[in-house]
Amino acid sequence: MNQRQMRRVAQQAARGYLRRRGINHEAATVDSAWSALDDLWRKDRELIASQWYIGASENQYRLFAREWRAFNKEKKSWA
Repeated sequence: MNQRQMRRVAQQAARGYLRRRGINHEAATVDSAWSALDDLWRKDRELIASQWYIGASENQYRLFAREWRAFNKEKKSWA
């Protein structure tokens, strides 16, 4: 699995985690998503999302943030 695929899994995992916590993932900030990944990593380090999170470079973080914001912006335009 390449970095892009792992980043997508991490984004999906963060959205799912936020939903389960009662937080609207479509309005959540990148910091909220990153915090969700940190929580997931602390709970289960074997998850693909956890492995991506702990090894993410600064560039991977920037890509994650850009994609997170773009997804949320797109979702808001559908409403």
